[in-house]
Amino acid sequence: MIKIKCDYIHPEGTACDEGRVLIYGEMGGRLPQRIQCPKCKGEGVVYVETSVIQEKIDEIVYSRQRIKD
Repeated sequence: MIKIKCDYIHPEGTACDEGRVLIYGEMGGRLPQRIQCPKCKGEGVVYVETSVIQEKIDEIVYSRQRIKD
């Protein structure tokens, strides 16, 4: 397992920032609020299998080779 920075982006707010997400308010409705990130549970990092990282690297290398040719 590899520890990487959380990449969660809330659909109605901002990206995860050290385990917290800002949800935008609504005009005349709810106020903006910061909540705990649902993906990393407030840790700011997630654990990923090494094989998943290697697959992503292989995809990038393959795409790069196709662009060169």
